[in-house]
Amino acid sequence: KIFVANCSYLRIYTKISFLYATTLRFFTVGFLFSPFILTVFLLFNFTFREVGTTSASMVSSICLGVISTELLLFVSFFWGAYASILSPSYVTDTTLISPTEGLVSISSRALIVTITFLLSTASVILGYGILASEKAINLNIQRGFLALVLIALCFTSIQVCEYLGLAISINDGALGTYLLWITGLHFSHVLVGAILLFFTFWRGSLQYNP
Repeated sequence: KIFVANCSYLRIYTKISFLYATTLRFFTVGFLFSPFILTVFLLFNFTFREVGTTSASMVSSICLGVISTELLLFVSFFWGAYASILSPSYVTDTTLISPTEGLVSISSRALIVTITFLLSTASVILGYGILASEKAINLNIQRGFLALVLIALCFTSIQVCEYLGLAISINDGALGTYLLWITGLHFSHVLVGAILLFFTFWRGSLQYNP
């Protein structure tokens, strides 16, 4: 009887316009990210189409695609991490931690400093390789590509060591899921950037090969 009485108060909407009285009723997350997905698809399409023709599209794709998405990725990572750590309502198991308890000072011998140094070095070598391609110096292009490959291997090894040393798993909570998910996206982002760099330097080596 109680169930029947509760069901008698249920409302039935014949049209979606009765449920959502605004013009944003069809606005969803999929519609929000669909232009971004289309932009990424066009970016890769135009990039691989121009591989055998010119290197200008490759450089512009790297500058506009990799750097901009990397910036947005780090903004989302730090925003979500600090919002979760500094929130007074962040609960782990049965304890309520304070907003400043999760903050850890960065050590000069930590892996994060080494990773930052490797990424900065890779940026410098990338600029060196682009300058060498403009000057038509084939040997310097090959040296820059070899240095980037070694830096990518070191970065991957350090990331694996950092993951093995973590005390959290992906199913430990919202913060662990968010951390591993964003860092996984960052790793795939580095992989995509390495592929684009490979095509750039490969095209430069073919173009300036005597």
